Order: sequence, then C-alpha cells, then structure tokens
Amino acid sequence: MKWLWAAAICSTSSGLHAAGYGIYDARTLALGGAGVAMGNTEQGFYYNPALMAFNDTSKNKGHNSRFFFPVLTAEASDGAREGAKIYDRHLDEKLTTAIKAFNDSDFSQASAIKAVTASKDIQHAIDTLSGGNLTADAYAGLAIAIPSDSQGGSFFMGSRLVGGGLADIKPADRVLLNHYTDFLEYVAENDSVMGAPNEGIFDANTGGLIDPTINNSINSTGVFRGAALSEVGVSASGRLNFEKADLALGITPKIVQANLVDEEQRVVSDGVANDSKTQSHHYVNFDVGAAIQVRDHIRVGFAVKDIISKHFTSLKGHDIAFAPSYRLGLAYVEERFSLGLDGDLRPSESFAGEVTRQDLALGGEYRVVPQLRVRAGYRHDISGTLDGTYSLGVGLQVWGLTADLAYATGGDQKSLGLQFGKMF
Repeated sequence: MKWLWAAAICSTSSGLHAAGYGIYDARTLALGGAGVAMGNTEQGFYYNPALMAFNDTSKNKGHNSRFFFPVLTAEASDGAREGAKIYDRHLDEKLTTAIKAFNDSDFSQASAIKAVTASKDIQHAIDTLSGGNLTADAYAGLAIAIPSDSQGGSFFMGSRLVGGGLADIKPADRVLLNHYTDFLEYVAENDSVMGAPNEGIFDANTGGLIDPTINNSINSTGVFRGAALSEVGVSASGRLNFEKADLALGITPKIVQANLVDEEQRVVSDGVANDSKTQSHHYVNFDVGAAIQVRDHIRVGFAVKDIISKHFTSLKGHDIAFAPSYRLGLAYVEERFSLGLDGDLRPSESFAGEVTRQDLALGGEYRVVPQLRVRAGYRHDISGTLDGTYSLGVGLQVWGLTADLAYATGGDQKSLGLQFGKMF
C-alpha cells in the first residue's frame, strides 16, 4: 500500500499546522496558549518581549536568569498521527506479507486471520486520513533569559516546522480494500474460499490473491506545502514607571532561514511518483510588544510577531506567505496565582488548503509550594473550524533546576510540551 505511505508523508514530514502565533514552551502550552500578558520574565519573550521587564530584582542579587534546553512542543491532528503510524509500523508491508503468506499456505484459516488484521489496520488508517485535517506544529530550541530590575534580555535559537497537508483518498481505493477485508473475513470464519466474495482481487492465472500494492491502479494523492523556520535572535525590553501604571516595551530582532517545501506524491500502478521542490530563503524580521500593568496585578499586553510580511513563490508556482500575527492579552498576575486571556486579532494563514484557526486562549497557574506550580488552560477557535482544546501541566523547581511538562487534547488535536532549565 505505497499509496498510503504517500498520504502518510503528507501528514508527517509535513502535515503541519497553518502559520499562526505559535506555542513555543511547555508552560504556555499548559495555559492554553495564553502568554502575551501572562508570560513570565523567563520565557515571555516568545510571545511578548516586553514582559521580561516586569522583574524587580537586579540580575546580580537574584536567581531569575535561566538557561533552557531543550525547549520542545509538538501538536498533531489525528490524521497526522495516523500517517506517522502507517510509516512507523509499516502497515503496507505487513499487508503485503500477510497476503503472500495467505497464498503460500493454500488459503489457510490461520493465515486469513492474520491477513484480516493487517487489512483492517490499513482500513482504519485511511478512514482517519480520508478528508481529515492533516496538521501539526512543532518547535525545538534553546534559550538564555536574563531579566533584571525593570529590564531584560534574552538569546534564543530554534526551529519551528509549520505547514499543511491534504490526503486525497479516492473512493475506488477504499472500495478495493473493503473487498479484501470482506473476502479474508469470510475465509477466517468459514475456513474455506468457496463462496467467498472475491470481486476483482483474485488472479485468474495464478489462482492466488492479488497483491494490491503492485497489481491494481491506485489514484490517491498527498499534497504538502510548508516550511521549516529556523530562527536566531535576541530580545530586549525596558520598563517605565509612572504614578498609576507601568509601561514596558520590547523588541526581538531575529535572523530567519525559511526552508520551503512544495510536494505532491501521486501513486502509479507500481509505486509512488514524488514531485517535490525545496528552496531556502534568508531574511531579517522582528517581533515587538508592549504591556501596561496597573494596580500591581492587572496587566494588558499587545504583541506582533514577524512584523515584516514575506511572500514567496514556490518552484512549483504556488504562493506561500508569512503575514504578521497580532495578539492581545489580559492577565491578573501575582506570585501565588495568575490568570490570563489571549486572543488572536486575525486568523492564521493556510499553506495547502488545510483549515485555519483564530484562537482565544484562557489559562491559570497556581503555586502549591515554592517548588511546584500546577497549570490548566483552554483554547477555543473563534472561527469555529476546530474543536476546543483542554490543557494541563506542572512546573517543578528543585536545587536550581527547573522542569515543565504539559499535555493538551481536544477534537482531533493532541499536544505535548517538555523543557528543562538551569537557574543562575
């Protein structure tokens, strides 16, 4: 079933999420993505560089600086995970092996039972892939953050995979697999091929079951467009103290390498025809942010990621655009308990026709003891195309080391986040 492998490629090396604001660390993932106002002084620069200035201790007197490595987050839809399963478990090869064993055993009941399992695994996979939302979004990197009294700076480097894919599973291909399953189930139940439905799946010359990976015309396709965005940057922020409010401003200049991929995999009668074009672009971009804090605990934040729009034409003639992402946030912040709300001011962009989203994120954090914080969040798609996502997470701090873990689920999306850090 090499055509299924093609669909899997669409959703794994790829199948990545449309370019939105992004979630880059485990803490913010646990908070549902709320970070523009609620972000802390150690990793707030991912979402709003101004937040690093809300620190009231000199870098020489406290241990608020951090070195984080690795910083990992990943989100994938059911279709993307199913594609990975096809690839990792070699479901196509297992079906081919089972059919060969069935033919070699003169259609034994035991071999039919094994072949039924292999056929049903493939059927379940294509049912998930067919017409599904093949998306994922992953980030991996490291960061050094040094907040000080009313100011802060950071250095970071990392890569984000972002894009989108579609698997076009043809109805005729699904019908063909149904014929195999029906036939094999009959033999498994009756220990005989007599009377078994065998429309179009038996070879009249050999008298054996046809291997569908090489002897039938399969027309399913997979399409992917996206990018691996590698960034190296620094953030700087400062805070102005007024009588009734504090105003913080921040900026993040960064160097970006965008590796663009435009790929189509079409199945021919005996294999996969791969038409893939890749190109690289280097450019400079900026994130900017501002935050106002009143009455010590109420904070309003606004930030723009990638303020310079970038438009590229792939080598196959498709337009791929990276537009600025605007987000507004409101938070109640104190040492023991914090609550934040973020909202995207525009929808994300689509790469290959996959669904886009516009998020509203709500998150809360509670310090149980100085060494342990628990977090929860909810992310809602304002556009209504995706189901809401619920998230949970914990943060640990022991012996100058930190660890954060988060998990989120909702609809066909699941996410994980993990990071480790060193205080200094």
